[in-house]
Amino acid sequence: MFSFRGKISRPEGDSVTATARIPVHISFSDSIYLKKNDTTFFASARLKNLDLKSMAELIPLKGIKVSGLAGLAANVKNSISKPVISGTADLSDGAFIYPEYGIDYRNINISAGVDRDSIRLKEFTVLGGKGGLNLRGSAALSGSDSLKPGNIDVTMRSSNFQAFKSDKAELNFNSDVNVSGNGNQSTFNGTIKVNSSKINIDYVNSMLSKKKNEPNPPLLVEALKDTIEENIPADTAHTQKKITENPLLKDLSGEIVIDIPGNTWITGQDMNFELEGDRKSTRLNSSHSSV
Repeated sequence: MFSFRGKISRPEGDSVTATARIPVHISFSDSIYLKKNDTTFFASARLKNLDLKSMAELIPLKGIKVSGLAGLAANVKNSISKPVISGTADLSDGAFIYPEYGIDYRNINISAGVDRDSIRLKEFTVLGGKGGLNLRGSAALSGSDSLKPGNIDVTMRSSNFQAFKSDKAELNFNSDVNVSGNGNQSTFNGTIKVNSSKINIDYVNSMLSKKKNEPNPPLLVEALKDTIEENIPADTAHTQKKITENPLLKDLSGEIVIDIPGNTWITGQDMNFELEGDRKSTRLNSSHSSV
């Protein structure tokens, strides 16, 4: 049995502790190898009061500010070939600020855990603008050695939540959306009300015209790019992008009503028009969706 224990602490108060017991076979006449089916295997890791400000320099995008205290407690036991994972992760008083796109999220609190065959999101709350967003849920795994979801139940509620606000794009919304089901069939339903939104189409077009090999494309443009390129006519110089179906979405069906009472704008040098109305988004299965 190979055993290890170590701890790293800093004056700031955060620390990392790791422990492991690994069954091995050692023989002078034979060889050294791990006993993968030995159920005495155990490993753990503890992360306490990590200040995310100290990790900011690792973020590749310039101008982003992060803060908050993070913690982690994870255990792995049983055997190397069939590990059983359990633990918790949390973040308190977090913040994520990206001025270029007007993203200003504060009071971020997260509490999550995994226990053998289930994942739980006990709390995910964040303030944006004068409103907030709350996400909770759980998912059962089909087995302790599989990440395939079983029963799932996730709810997202928000009120007057300011996702972003800049001269490039803006979005403020209310939502009440639920996803539930099992490993064979999942459904979603709910409503999303767009209180206000705006997109500067000139900015999007200018960014899409840049070279595709740009090392750090803006996050918003990268997100919009897939949607826009899917609808480009085939006779243009652009290549149609093939949609790759996410296996987690393959058996998802349901309906979401998107309410746009007004104050939703598409702006640009040669255009400025407002959208309003109700949109019903329906997905019947992996091969059919409609709006």
